[in-house]
Amino acid sequence: IVSNISGKAIEMIQKKIDGQAFIYMSNFAKTIRRVGEIWLSMAKDVYVEKGRMMKTIGTMGETGTVELQKPIITDKGKNVYENDITEATFDVAVDVGPSSTTQREATVKSLTGMMQMTTDPETAQVLQAMAMMNMEGDGIAEVREYFRKKLVSMGVIKPTEEEAEMMAAQAEETNAQDKALNAMAEEAEANAAKARVSTLESMSKTELNQAKTAEVYSDIEIEQAKAVLDMLQN
Repeated sequence: IVSNISGKAIEMIQKKIDGQAFIYMSNFAKTIRRVGEIWLSMAKDVYVEKGRMMKTIGTMGETGTVELQKPIITDKGKNVYENDITEATFDVAVDVGPSSTTQREATVKSLTGMMQMTTDPETAQVLQAMAMMNMEGDGIAEVREYFRKKLVSMGVIKPTEEEAEMMAAQAEETNAQDKALNAMAEEAEANAAKARVSTLESMSKTELNQAKTAEVYSDIEIEQAKAVLDMLQN
């Protein structure tokens, strides 16, 4: 490629080359599809043991594990086996296109362009998180996992079964903490109300004692006044 050629021109040249080689790529895709169908028919006969752990790869490249022939009890109380590929029906799909790295780079480029046009802060956060999830590089796996959890918590991405169970456990723990805090607040409020009642009772008793004392003083003053009057009359 000669110098001073724009990226758009290079993309157009690449599309033209892909169009010329379409027939070869189409035949290759049909071959891979048939290979996948044969492998699937063999897997249904081979992967029959209970408790076998299989590796899974998600749409964003995240890895996980799943247990085959896992016994579970349905809502109706029936015993069944989960992840039983011998009873499952699959379709084999083949997609011929750019490599995953090229697709991710194009996705990041598109998301970055959309971030410059949006004015909604929440939408900008979603686009930023999606861009980070599609970035490639050493030591970025943990960062991608962080932004995935963020999108799951925002309701943008559907959580996996493990993530759903973890979120449910965190919600129960949060509810328990909220209940404990509410109980402590109610107890503190009740103690404060009790203290106010005790204070009012003490004030009432004090005022009653003060009234009685004033009454006694008044009686004494009356008696003294009578004594002085009697002395003057005599």
